Amino acid sequence: MAATLDILDARWSKGRPSFSFEQWKALLHVATHLESEQLRQIAIANIESLELSPLSAVLLGRKYDVPMWMSTGCIGLCMRRKPITAEEGSHLGFELFADLVCIRESAKGRPCDRCRNWTISLTCTLCHESTKETVAAAVARLLSNPKLFRAGLSFISSSDIEERARESSVISGSSEGKVWTIRKKYRSK
Repeated sequence: MAATLDILDARWSKGRPSFSFEQWKALLHVATHLESEQLRQIAIANIESLELSPLSAVLLGRKYDVPMWMSTGCIGLCMRRKPITAEEGSHLGFELFADLVCIRESAKGRPCDRCRNWTISLTCTLCHESTKETVAAAVARLLSNPKLFRAGLSFISSSDIEERARESSVISGSSEGKVWTIRKKYRSK
């Protein structure tokens, strides 16, 4: 509470004072609790300028309802070279951890969007194109509707849609230039 009062008491006329991450986080907490949108925006802008780690962005985004932090944090966790650790997974929760690992792994084991070269990394070894757009689209779908994402959303090429539609009942569509399908599995009796 003292950190929040320090920020509120600061004289903004002589330029922007520098406060610690903990002080800005305390202001965000109080502003969210009091539903003060103006103070929230000040705290959010200043916390963003401190360059959060991907894990911190996800955790703070979830706690204080800042969707952009959730999105950038999830993308950051999926795109970095280092795998998501068990300790980070315990902070994220099992479902989000599993979803991010799924996105990360599916982005690795697919053809490059640019040159169609199969790659096992997050950057194509042939043309050096990043899979960031693919990961960002998957994260956006995950955050907008986790149940739909977990129902079996996967990227497939447009040429495969007709073949798979003949094989089984599917729902398909496109989003941001990517073609997707949801596979429905039925049991025969």
